[in-house]
Amino acid sequence: MALSESMKTGLMISVGIHLVALVLSGGIQSDVVSGTQYVKIDAAALDAVSVSNEAGVALGSFMNSAGPTESKLAARRRQAYLDYLEAVSLEIHSHRLDFGRTDLIGIVTYSFIVDAAGRFTNIRMLASSGWPELDRVAKLAIERSSGRVKRPRLIGAEPLAVVQEVRFQYGLH
Repeated sequence: MALSESMKTGLMISVGIHLVALVLSGGIQSDVVSGTQYVKIDAAALDAVSVSNEAGVALGSFMNSAGPTESKLAARRRQAYLDYLEAVSLEIHSHRLDFGRTDLIGIVTYSFIVDAAGRFTNIRMLASSGWPELDRVAKLAIERSSGRVKRPRLIGAEPLAVVQEVRFQYGLH
C-alpha cells in the first residue's frame, strides 16, 4: 500500500505531536550510549522513535531488546495504525461534497484527537485554505466523519493526535 504525500506529511506531523506530548508528560525513557542520547518510546503505531543530540529523529526498528515476537507485533500495530489513518482520511474526503458546495478548490489542514471509540474531539484548524467557506465545509466533513471508522483494538485506546489535510479540487468525488 503506497501512502500519498499528504498521508506521509500527516503521519510525520502526528509523530511529532506524539513525541512532544510524550516528552512533556514524562512518559519516555532516555539512555545515553556512547555520548549520544536515544529515546525509546512505545507509541501506538511505532515500535521506536530515537532522538539524538544532533536533533535527528529516526523511525523504525530501533529495538535493542525485542525478540521476533515483539517485532512482529510492532509491525502489525504500525500497519494497523497506518491503515486506520488512511480509512479516516478516506471517510473525511467522502463527506467533502455533502454540504452543497462542489465549486471549492483548495487545501485546509486540521488537527484533532481520536478517542478510544473513534470520535474526533478538539478539532482545530492548523492552516487555512484562504477561503472561509472551504475551511468551514472541511470542518463539517471532519465532524460528520467522527465515530464512523472503527478504531482497531490493536492500536490501543489512548487518544491519537491526527493532522489531516482536506483537499478540494475539480475532478475529486
